[in-house]
Amino acid sequence: FSFTVFLLLCLAVPSGQALAETFNIVDVRFEGHRRVDPGAIENAVSVRAGQEVSLSDIDRDVRELFSMGRFEDVKALTEQSEQGTVLIYRLVERPLVRRIAFKGNDEFKDSKLSPIVTFKAPDIYDPLEIRRSSEAIMDAYAEEGYYAAEVETDVDFNERNEATVTFVIDEGKKVLIDEIHFEGNTVFTDKDLKKEIETKERWFLSSITGRGTYR
Repeated sequence: FSFTVFLLLCLAVPSGQALAETFNIVDVRFEGHRRVDPGAIENAVSVRAGQEVSLSDIDRDVRELFSMGRFEDVKALTEQSEQGTVLIYRLVERPLVRRIAFKGNDEFKDSKLSPIVTFKAPDIYDPLEIRRSSEAIMDAYAEEGYYAAEVETDVDFNERNEATVTFVIDEGKKVLIDEIHFEGNTVFTDKDLKKEIETKERWFLSSITGRGTYR
């Protein structure tokens, strides 16, 4: 994450000593938040107006703001006013996922893929959840015999910091079983053994029944 504090004293003393330096804060302000509740932001930080704080105190609060999972970037800056030092937390919110779409899914309907996605719309944009969702979609295709399926994501952001996430799917070809052979069977024939196993060979209606799908 990004943590920036503009203090001249940082340039004048060693870093360890600078972190131990304290200074009085006359006001604490937050900038850049649009959707996140201001009350939740204030509760996440410990620094209050009228307190004597150190850079380590501010660093701790920056980490708390990041732990909310709602911000891409957090910067802590100071300004000097007539009353004294003003602490400003400059926030960059993560986009809001407004819509989830699918493209290239001929074999699976949207209604089957939607429950597989690990996040819902509207929700906060999280690259980790998008990657997890892509992997989950590929796993679902593999379960149906599409082992070559690949999933990419296309994310479109608008001027309101809202995103449409599209999962672009290349399904590939379904893997089907042409023949099943057994080795070492002297008591039972291949035909007898084939009747006892769940795995079956493909036939002319495999595209409808799913018979012969390699799992």
